[in-house]
Amino acid sequence: MIYSMTGIGLAETQISYNKKAYRIYCEARSANHKYLELSLKLSPDLNFLEHELRNYLRKKLNRGTVSINIGIEEKITGEKVYNYEINYAAVKKILQETEKLTKKFQIPGELDIKTILSFPEVIVKTPDKISLKKAKLKKAVFYVLDLALKNLNQMRRDEGTQLLKEFNNRLQNILKILNNIKHYSNRIFTQNIKNNSVKPEDQTALRPITEELSRLRIHTNNFLKIINQNNQDGVGRKLDFILTEMLREADTILAKFRKGPVALWGIKIKEQIDILKEEIRNVE
Repeated sequence: MIYSMTGIGLAETQISYNKKAYRIYCEARSANHKYLELSLKLSPDLNFLEHELRNYLRKKLNRGTVSINIGIEEKITGEKVYNYEINYAAVKKILQETEKLTKKFQIPGELDIKTILSFPEVIVKTPDKISLKKAKLKKAVFYVLDLALKNLNQMRRDEGTQLLKEFNNRLQNILKILNNIKHYSNRIFTQNIKNNSVKPEDQTALRPITEELSRLRIHTNNFLKIINQNNQDGVGRKLDFILTEMLREADTILAKFRKGPVALWGIKIKEQIDILKEEIRNVE
């Protein structure tokens, strides 16, 4: 079983306090990355949980670019409730500057309350403080976070299932090509040496590649074994290492057979490996 690093998980729950209902929601997004890159965005009323949430998420996640957004809002309106306060320092500054302007340029007229309130700095908009017990709020937040992560993992698992089919097909193609190369190279090498139909300096182009084919087969079977197991920890890195070794063996085959059917098969193997290396970047 393998997991894709790309996915999204949504979840929400509702809690009540002092005859008010609140909606707590969580959105978890994940994308591929070599290491864990965590972004956590919280509503102001949830900031007291940030340190604990980050530690919790680092234990739950292995790698990838993960973005977590957790918020809370009143359920009645479905919107955040705000407080409005007057910035008296801004009002004082506006009046002082208006007085200077009037004296300097002899401009008649006075500011009225409506004009003063039209200045964007005068009215300060702040979210209403939600009066919920921290213990109750914490329990609801972790519940909705776990649910969102569960939904995220389900999507990643579904994508991983599709990747698994793709990997199996490509690996089976590589095994078929390896069989073709083995039969062809052994037959040609044996015939040419037996009939002495090649010059001594051409012997290097027809050297047996039994070891390379054997190692490629072992690596391919190991790849198949890993992706079909249930353990997902560090799978992406393991598979990337195996593909690098497979690429090395394919290059050796191409170095020994620079033309003919074996060279073409070797190129096809490299093409399959290159595609696998690209796709494996999205595997956790």
